[in-house]
Amino acid sequence: MKAIRSCVTAAAGAALVCGLTACGGTGEGGTPTPHAALKAAALKTTQQNSYRTKRWTKGDGKEPSSREELAFQRKPELDEKKHWRPGSAEASRTLRTPDADYIKKPGAQGGKWVKMDNDLGPVPRRPVDPEIKKRSEGYLPNMIGSLATAKNLEKAGEETVNGRPTTHFKGTVVPLEMEEYKGDVMNGAVRDHFASERKIAHHVKAEIDLWIGEDDLVVKAQEVARTSQGEIRTVEEYSDYGVDPRITIPRGDDVVSFDRVKPESAGKN
Repeated sequence: MKAIRSCVTAAAGAALVCGLTACGGTGEGGTPTPHAALKAAALKTTQQNSYRTKRWTKGDGKEPSSREELAFQRKPELDEKKHWRPGSAEASRTLRTPDADYIKKPGAQGGKWVKMDNDLGPVPRRPVDPEIKKRSEGYLPNMIGSLATAKNLEKAGEETVNGRPTTHFKGTVVPLEMEEYKGDVMNGAVRDHFASERKIAHHVKAEIDLWIGEDDLVVKAQEVARTSQGEIRTVEEYSDYGVDPRITIPRGDDVVSFDRVKPESAGKN
């Protein structure tokens, strides 16, 4: 193969490229090491203006099964999520712009979108690190970054996924050990947020697999988390890198303002 989220600036991106050559990122015969492959995938991901994600989650205990489809675009900043609850044939939808969020739930508000301006609400929204807040990137940046912290990171082989030749990498991630990671694939703020979320959810460890294409773009990712209540499996598939997702912002009669509806009927997914 050739040389979590875009927390890497252009300058930092250049540093990653230099790092691949200066830090001995290849093994015998010039073959990239697993770590070098993840660095390349992280860098290539930050260079993509858009992509789509299909996600499936299946858990034991209190964790329900769910399905989501996400569209992500950096510039102009837009993202959209469709979420199907267990047994539901119709999806809830959330669309985010820099200025407002739009929510559309099955059977609510006569099929209209509920618009929530960023400056509305009884309690001002707490600023969120822009590198953490975008959920429609899927978990891809975190999958890449967290796998880089695995002490047993390894290449598992060459496989065809969704008709594309890929290289399969895998490893075991332990949230309690993630803070020890000082590498350059996962940003410190994202690493700490990722680890904190999993500690709160009582994740003891997670087996993470990535299937990376010949163009350094991830085709598929899987996280199997082990908790005191059982196993939670999350699978994501990625496509349409760089393709305009054609996200349409609701307008006119298709929209009702949040201040005209009850908060409980406009709640987000």
